[in-house]
Amino acid sequence: MIYFKHLHICKRLKILSVTAFLLLALLCSCREDITLGIPPYETKLAVHCILQPGVRPVLFLNRSKGYFEYTDTSTDINYIDDATVILTDVTAGWIDTLKSAFMTFGGGSTHGYYFCDKQIISGHTYKLNVWHKGRHVSAETTVPDPVVIKNVTFTADSSNYIDPLYQMKYIFNIEFEDIAGQQNAYKIISNTRNAITSWHEDERNKKYLYDYGNDGATLTYNYYQWVYFKPADMVYARFIVENSTAATAEYTQALINQVNSRDENEFFAEPVILKHNINGGLGIFGAKSISQPFSVRIR
Repeated sequence: MIYFKHLHICKRLKILSVTAFLLLALLCSCREDITLGIPPYETKLAVHCILQPGVRPVLFLNRSKGYFEYTDTSTDINYIDDATVILTDVTAGWIDTLKSAFMTFGGGSTHGYYFCDKQIISGHTYKLNVWHKGRHVSAETTVPDPVVIKNVTFTADSSNYIDPLYQMKYIFNIEFEDIAGQQNAYKIISNTRNAITSWHEDERNKKYLYDYGNDGATLTYNYYQWVYFKPADMVYARFIVENSTAATAEYTQALINQVNSRDENEFFAEPVILKHNINGGLGIFGAKSISQPFSVRIR
C-alpha cells in the first residue's frame, strides 16, 4: 500500500511539471515587442529677464528641450540671437527694440542675450513681446518700489557655537514696512566684515518672505548668520532687502529647489514644477528692487 501511494504521488508531480512547462512555453510564445509612439516634442521660446531700477535691462532667450533630450549632455543650449524683442514702458510710453549680443564667461562659455539702454523705473509697468520664426510670446510686470529698513536688532546665540572667541552665531531681526498695494516677496542679502577684510556675503538664508495678509504692515525678517572674527576685531554687519514681485520670487525659488533636488543622496526628492509668467512660452519676465544698505556694529 505504501508503494502504490508513493507511485501515485510521483505520477501527479510529473503531470504538474509537464503542465507547468507547457504553460511557460505558451506564455513565451505569446510575447510581442511593442514600440511606443511618443509624439515629437515641440520646442518653446524660453525667456529669462528680471528688471531692476538702475540696471540695464538684459534678456536671455533660448529654446526649451524635450524630456529625453536632457539625457544627451553633449547638446548645447539653443540660444536665439535673431529674434525681434520689444520692450514697452506702459507708464512712460516709450517702446524700444532690444539689441542682440554675446558675453563670454570665465570658463570660456558664450551666452547670447538682448539688451537696451533705457532707464528702468520702480513703479512703472513694462510689457515684453518676442517674435521668432512665426512664434510669439509676451509678458507683463510692474517693478516694485524699494523698501526702507527701519531697524536691525541682534543677539548672540551662546548656546550654539564652535568657539565664542573666533566664531559665533548671531540672530538678526530686520524690520521694514511692506509696500502697500503690491504683491511683494522679500529676501535678505547680508554681509559681514571686520576692520581689515572686505564684505563677505552669506548665502545660506536666502528664503523669501511674502506679504500675503500683511499688505502695508511692518514686517520683521528673522535671520541667523555665523560671524567669524579675531578677539580684537571690530565686526560689522550690513543688510539689504531685495523686493521682488511674487512671480519673480516663485520662479527663482523653484529654480533653487530644482538644483537642490538633484543631489544624488536625495532618494525621496520630489519633482519641482517651475512656475512661469510667459504667455505662449516658458520662463520669467519679472522685476525686483534693492533697498539702501543698513549697517550695524556687532562688536
